[in-house]
Amino acid sequence: VDAAAGVTGGVSVLVLLVISGLNACLLNVANFMVTSYTSPVTLQVLGNVKSCLAIGVSVAIFRNTLTTHQGIGVLTCLFGVWLYNQKGGPAPAPPGSSAADREAAEKKLRKGSTELVPQPASFSSAAASGGGIASDLVSRGNGGGGDKGTAGGPLLQPRSP
Repeated sequence: VDAAAGVTGGVSVLVLLVISGLNACLLNVANFMVTSYTSPVTLQVLGNVKSCLAIGVSVAIFRNTLTTHQGIGVLTCLFGVWLYNQKGGPAPAPPGSSAADREAAEKKLRKGSTELVPQPASFSSAAASGGGIASDLVSRGNGGGGDKGTAGGPLLQPRSP
């Protein structure tokens, strides 16, 4: 007995669910492509523009009211997008990110090194003392160890042998 056949419009609902799932998948692929060609910040800015456009379409088509407060918010958002287009751009390169440093890192990877990111001494000492993943997560998760630049980095990184 087919359960979907007993429900009025069951097949239509299943088709709509499949189409909706494919649409969501294509949206994710488009987001990844935009991020790969631009940056995550640009994707966020585009999301803000999309929200402003959705508000504008809602006002134009559905005759929804837009209060002064909401209008100021939309204008502020669009001003931020304009400012990003005028002044935004790539961040300055961090120290040690010269072409020679990148080539050296690529050579390491080609030789089979498992060390993806140089690890501060505090991480190596935690690994040597048998601290394991728990101590790594604590020290990396909150920037512990007193090393500048460790906060907000990836939590799990391969350890050097």
